[in-house]
Amino acid sequence: MTTTRGDGRTGEAARAVQPLLLTIPEAAAALAIGRTTAYERVSSGGRDVGPVGRAARVPAAAVSAVAARKLVGA
Repeated sequence: MTTTRGDGRTGEAARAVQPLLLTIPEAAAALAIGRTTAYERVSSGGRDVGPVGRAARVPAAAVSAVAARKLVGA
């Protein structure tokens, strides 16, 4: 049996979709930091955070950039 999504894709393509925008708790988990720390960083001037309706969202690319900086030590 194949996995089918509402957009017509099946199999691996249906499972490979990654979100482009993350919630603050999702971004915190991806960066292995606490939720409170993530909210503090956002409130202290998170440039890449934008509203989607009433909720704040972080672009996945921004999370990847922060992770890369953490690995390099910059």
